[in-house]
Amino acid sequence: EYRAHGCVFSIGVMHEHFNALAVPIRPVDGGPVHGLSVAGLASIWPREKLQGVAAELTTIAHDLCTVESAV
Repeated sequence: EYRAHGCVFSIGVMHEHFNALAVPIRPVDGGPVHGLSVAGLASIWPREKLQGVAAELTTIAHDLCTVESAV
């Protein structure tokens, strides 16, 4: 899923009423990889809504990599 979308979804995996989305933070300087995620109740955050957030979360992760490498 990461290769296809650049993120990973957890839809009802940890708990049937809990969904999450995560993207990696990969520093350009080769530092350790971290994760950035959002999660919530499945009734409020269905997969379709999380898919809408995926591009924004990926952009934030990219920006954090840029900031981290500049520090």
